[in-house]
Formats: sequence, structure tokens, C-alpha cells
Amino acid sequence: MRPIHLLCLLLASALAAAAPAAAHPHVFVDARSEVVIEANAIVAIKHVWRFDEAFSLYATEGLDGDRDGVLSREELDALARVNVESLAEYGFFTYLGSLPAAWVMPTEYWLTFEQQQLTLFFTLPLSSPWPVGEAAAIEVYDPEFFVDFTYVDDDPVVLAGAAAGCTAEFKGPSALDPAVQSLIAQVPIGEAVPPNLLAAAVDLANRITIRCG
Repeated sequence: MRPIHLLCLLLASALAAAAPAAAHPHVFVDARSEVVIEANAIVAIKHVWRFDEAFSLYATEGLDGDRDGVLSREELDALARVNVESLAEYGFFTYLGSLPAAWVMPTEYWLTFEQQQLTLFFTLPLSSPWPVGEAAAIEVYDPEFFVDFTYVDDDPVVLAGAAAGCTAEFKGPSALDPAVQSLIAQVPIGEAVPPNLLAAAVDLANRITIRCG
């Protein structure tokens, strides 16, 4: 059995009264990414993940230490650190060419809380540059479908430091097969999703294709 998601831990008490086969997903994220390129190779990805209001309010309960009604970056620092450290167990839900990448633990990260929503900003460096070559694919998704990633419509992906001939193409996830979604929904919180369902869930991937002419 895989370790329970950090997000699952935060929601565990809220979901305790739910049926054992709770429906997936439980957390919704609006995302955008900046791909950092040097010499036609990917060196880092800067993610911005905005969590849904229900999760945000639950995760931040009791964090307003000075009770001024505003959650400062300092009050959110510990939560940001726990998020980033826990995400490392899952490869930050970010894959290169459909494979787990050799990411370096982020040192640049923070959380904000605005309009009742948490937003996580973090820079994800690669341990060594990933040459783009003819094309390089980045996929962002949770194969266990606990977290549903949806990229924003306006500028979902941008490039930083890229040569003039480099382009980024974004393709959102395909609709998950209803039968597969039903089976995933029956997996109790904290239990591993069977390998055959994980393979079928590849349709959940948000795919970014980088080309440098």
C-alpha cells in the first residue's frame, strides 16, 4: 500500500463520515506552468497550483496565528513546506516523457491565500538538463485521481529563456472512461489503485509538448 496523500491526510477527518468507497477526485487544482529552458534543454518547471475553496478552507483552519483575518506567507510557510516535501513522494505529479523525472527538492516555494483559495507556487529543478531534441513531453496528473488538475484557459504554459524557435503546445486530458472512473471511485481512501486502473488513467494527463526548431 502506498502512503496516503498529504491531501488525503488533511481531508481525512472531514471525510470520516463518508461511505468507505468515497468518490474520486477529492481535490481540484487550477494549474499553470512555466518551463525554464537553457540551451534547448529543460532545466526546471515553475508550477502555480490553485486549490479549490473547500480544500483551501479545511487546510488552513487554525493557521491565522494573530487572528487578524489575513493569512500571511509567514503563517503559511509550514504548510507550504509540508506540501512540497510530501509531493516529492509522488514525483510532484510531473513526468517527462511519461516517466518519473529526477527532480531536485524545491527550495523556492510559497503559499498564498486569496479569495478563499490557497495557491502553491514552486520551482521544480531537474537534477540534470533534459534536452528537448525534436520534441519533449511533460505530463502533469495524479494517476490515482485523488487530485484533479485542470490547466487555466489563458496562457496555461509559457516558456522562459527559450530560443526564438522554441514553442509549447498544451493538450488537456481526455475524458476518463466512465467504467474506469467508476472503478477508481470504489477504491477506499488511502488504498493503492490497482495497476491496471493506473495504466488506464493515463488519459488524465495534461500534456505539454516542447519543440525547439
